[in-house]
Amino acid sequence: MPAAPTETSALTHTMHDLWSSSDRRLMDEAPSDMEMLQRCVHESLRLHPASPVAWRRALAAFTTRSGTVVDEGVLVVLDLEAANRDPLVWGTGAAGYDPMRQVPDGVHPWGLSFGAGSHACIGMELDGGVVGGGTDGEQLYGTVALLAAALLHAGATPDAGRTAQIDRSSERLHFATYPVVFSPGELPGAPG
Repeated sequence: MPAAPTETSALTHTMHDLWSSSDRRLMDEAPSDMEMLQRCVHESLRLHPASPVAWRRALAAFTTRSGTVVDEGVLVVLDLEAANRDPLVWGTGAAGYDPMRQVPDGVHPWGLSFGAGSHACIGMELDGGVVGGGTDGEQLYGTVALLAAALLHAGATPDAGRTAQIDRSSERLHFATYPVVFSPGELPGAPG
């Protein structure tokens, strides 16, 4: 899988996090449980936002929880990676990969990775899906979960003969390459 922003990076991180997880139940159940796989996607999106920061200009003066006064017009840099790993929101294991964690009420399962409010990324629902947003409250799965399911059903696994490479030209954590192989017996229509 080549490195690229947005869906490709989100998919690569999702697969890497799933394959690297010490929770073997995830690999056993996620390929046949779309809700669990969607939780894996949301957790990877939380831990690996496409942009680690967001810039906003204060429309009015305010004071942060820590007591810092921000004057009107000041440019504020929001550290999305830090916010998405805040133990006050995500619990003591906030920096770790745990798709089964309980997400607090009023918090997106992907944290602030898509922004929020009127500045939210228009790809939020396309990539991340809609939790309980379908007819009768059903889950609508995002493209990243659907692509992950297709890879898993096709028997994709990391290529043991080649190592994934981090993209060193970026300050963000992206993979330059992520070699995978497919198990022929798992391919649709292939002899099993």
